[in-house]
Amino acid sequence: MRRNKQQGGEKGIRQKTIRELNEEYGWSISELCRTAGITRDAYYKWLKRGTSNNQQEQEDLLSAIMDLEKEHKGTLGYLGMTTQLASENRLYFKAGIKRVTNCMRSNGITSNVRRKKRNRIKRREEYINDNLEELKTSVQGAIDYFNRKRAYASKNGLTAEQFRNQAVSC
Repeated sequence: MRRNKQQGGEKGIRQKTIRELNEEYGWSISELCRTAGITRDAYYKWLKRGTSNNQQEQEDLLSAIMDLEKEHKGTLGYLGMTTQLASENRLYFKAGIKRVTNCMRSNGITSNVRRKKRNRIKRREEYINDNLEELKTSVQGAIDYFNRKRAYASKNGLTAEQFRNQAVSC
């Protein structure tokens, strides 16, 4: 007796292929099952089986994601999509960020990310040079203020430069 062992990938792909070939070309189910390496019984069990709860949830999740994608014009990322789904109670089940991320990735849904315009940003050296020039001018201004303009009460109301000149002349 043969067992139905499928290698990874999508489950039921052989059965789907058998159904499509039968509908399209009218080939017999027995021959198609024999060629695919599965039993007729397994094919008919698969055919009668409805969608599982997980598949139904995934379809509902995808439709909710597509609705939000249209509403927000593609600006929601994985985290934003997850929080919107939770806050608006669009789902009857809980969908975490991992599940939303996998659903979006597998269906090619991405967010529009705005990129910075790099040509407007100065290079680091230009910033350093500008800052050094500003520093030099501010230090020169401070020296000028404290030496020539500010009067000190301890020096009888004279500026530092006037006090020095008075001390040298005496």
